[in-house]
Amino acid sequence: MKYRVKSICKTCDACPAQWSGRTVDGKTIYIRYRWGGFRIEIDGHIVSAVYTEEPFAGAMSNEEMIEMTTETLDFSEAQWVESTEAL
Repeated sequence: MKYRVKSICKTCDACPAQWSGRTVDGKTIYIRYRWGGFRIEIDGHIVSAVYTEEPFAGAMSNEEMIEMTTETLDFSEAQWVESTEAL
């Protein structure tokens, strides 16, 4: 299942890289990359988790995150916001 992203905010750049957001139907999105583990949570439930070959990795750009989430999230209508208060 693909979740359509309504709004998204990068809340930390590295160690961990993390994002918070909302789907178009109001569910919360939490994305985190730390210790080589990348996960997507929707409403507090892990819907995707991947472990990389870089066990100490924790930095990721927005573009890399979008690439990692293509199977789960649809960013075609997403609005990038500056703070979680705008979600």
